[in-house]
Order: sequence, then C-alpha cells, then structure tokens
Amino acid sequence: MLQKYAALKGFGILQKIKGSEGFWVNAGANEIVDVGGNDEGSGTDEDVVNGTTEDNGTDTGSGSTDTEVEQPVELKIVGTVDRNNPDYTVDAVAVVDNFAFVAVNAHEKSGLMVIDIGNPADLKIVGSVDTPGYADSVTVSGNYAYVADYESGLQVIDISDPSNPEIVGSVDTSGNASRVVVSGSYAYVADSESDLQVIDISDPTDPKIVGTVDTPGWAVGVTISGNYAYVADTTSGIQVVDIGEFGK
Repeated sequence: MLQKYAALKGFGILQKIKGSEGFWVNAGANEIVDVGGNDEGSGTDEDVVNGTTEDNGTDTGSGSTDTEVEQPVELKIVGTVDRNNPDYTVDAVAVVDNFAFVAVNAHEKSGLMVIDIGNPADLKIVGSVDTPGYADSVTVSGNYAYVADYESGLQVIDISDPSNPEIVGSVDTSGNASRVVVSGSYAYVADSESDLQVIDISDPTDPKIVGTVDTPGWAVGVTISGNYAYVADTTSGIQVVDIGEFGK
C-alpha cells in the first residue's frame, strides 16, 4: 500500500528530506515536521498538498489508486528558525543532504539563506548571501544554487562552502524571473510576462539565454519531464513546450 501522511490545516506543501526517515520541510516556513513512520508496506510516497493527500497515480494492484485517510494524524513541529520574525518572508526552499537552501525576502533586502538541518530539532542558519532582486524561487544542482530573482533575472550562487555562499554568475531576463528548474546543462526560467527562458549554465559563471518561447499568458511556474517543459501560464492554463533540442 501507499504510505500515508497527513497535513496540518493550512500547512501548504511539504517536501521530504532526502535520506531522512519521517521528516519533511514545510515550504511555507522554516520548519521541520515529524510525520513519523506511517509506512504500510514498501509502496511509494504520497505528496501532502494543502491539507489533503494525493497519490502519484501508481497502481497498487487492487484496481484502484485511491488512498483513504480514515483518521487524520496530528503532526508535530519539531524544529524552526525565526518562525515569527516579521522582518522577512520565506518564498521557496530546496533541500540537499543536511542543508536547506531558502529564498528569503525582507523589507530592504533579499537573498539565499542556508540552514543546517542535520538535527531537525536544532536548526541553525550557517550562511547567507544577498541578491539584487526579489528571491522568488531556488533550485540546487551540484555545487550551485540557482535563484529566480524576479526583476534581476537568474542568479547563480556557489554553495560548495555552505557557510559562505557566493554569487558567481547572473543573467538578466527580459521579464520577472518567478520560477527556475534545472535539467542537465540548462536552467528553465518562468519569466512572467516574458514567458519561458532557456539558459545555458554549462559555465555557471557565464550563463547565457539560448532559447525562449512566447506563451499566451504569464509564465509563473515550470517543471521538466523528459523532453517537455510544463509551464503554468496563469489564465492560459498549462502550456507544454518541446525542449528536446536542449536534451541532445
């Protein structure tokens, strides 16, 4: 059977910590949530979204992919960092090994915060770097964090030393960089009114825009699967873009 998890009311999206057992990160705040060992067989994980559980469509062999949560589980917050600090907001988080890389924004500055999550009950801020724009999204690939920095395009940050992250490259997009994902040697940026931008990051210190596609709406989200980019295009729904040219 699929593993069962439950979400706190209004909790938003939880992201599982790679290599951990029973701990997830709340993308809406700097918090670690203990969901315990609710495994029922090997199965596959479920995503916890907005207080409901959704399976990933994998057939369990019973002829149905529905998963029932008969009795909601009361989750427990086990760690937090400056959860009630009014000076900044958390907009995105990416987790790799024992570190969470967080896009944060304050009244007069924004950027990337690095949090040691090795001990979920004792989170520690170990590094940070300001970005010139509004840090809206972050993803990590190898030794680099890629930040969609809204009016300042894509910022490439060297995180090989988590205590001393450093911006090593950037490229200004024509719109407002809202989301970024990385696949291979390319970053795909949902650039709001300027649609989808494809950026060559084979040299992280010198990223270059190598492709663009004009979507009918405003591109505010993007994910990659195989040779296709799936763009959340606000009032124009989902746009599917063939990116096979960049996978060669």
